Amino acid sequence: MIYTIIGSQRVELLQATESLLTRQRAKYPDLNIFRFTAPDHSPTALEEALVGQLLFAPKFAVVLDGFLSPLDPLVEKHLPQLAASANLYLFLTDKLTAALEKQLVDLGQVKKLAVVKSGEASKAGPNPFALADAFGLRDRRRAWTLLAESLARGTAAEEVFWKLTWKVKTLLLFQVTPDPTTLGFKPFVLDQTRRQSRQFKLEELQALSRRLLALWHESRSGRSDFELGLERLILEV
Repeated sequence: MIYTIIGSQRVELLQATESLLTRQRAKYPDLNIFRFTAPDHSPTALEEALVGQLLFAPKFAVVLDGFLSPLDPLVEKHLPQLAASANLYLFLTDKLTAALEKQLVDLGQVKKLAVVKSGEASKAGPNPFALADAFGLRDRRRAWTLLAESLARGTAAEEVFWKLTWKVKTLLLFQVTPDPTTLGFKPFVLDQTRRQSRQFKLEELQALSRRLLALWHESRSGRSDFELGLERLILEV
């Protein structure tokens, strides 16, 4: 799994990184952490951390500071396997180009955390409703980015799940009601739902509803990972 942690303010970038590592340690008490800073690092040790995944036990995180801007050739070579790894690779950077962001998005198992300046958190924090709206418009890239940011900032996967479930049920209700104006939606919500409803066939919404229900039961029984299931659903909508 890859995390990209992006911020122009150095202190807040490091604080966000440590906060993320603290949450990961709570989940994995034996988590080993390795740190590399460009250009002051050993290429041999770096390659071992990138490809020698079985040498470390049982789970580890690698903090890679400054390897995305510009993109380090060794890192670029191994990006697909880092994204697919059960271990964590945290990339710290002050910026992320559109081309590199698309490359990371295409890998799938990448989470993005954009760091905000002090005092701006309440203004720029995660917004599951915005995620649900992007989902309703079938804007996969925006929905996926908002999901990754929300989860990285600590939003519970369950909160995202219920927002998506609400969105699908609202769109279903709109499509099966002969006169949607009788639903009691406010004008803005009615117009928004009308626009989003055009993106889906009724059968697609019914299939999404069944899929969400299956995801809930499978994750509760331990047969699937809830967060990965949400990411897959959004990327395949």
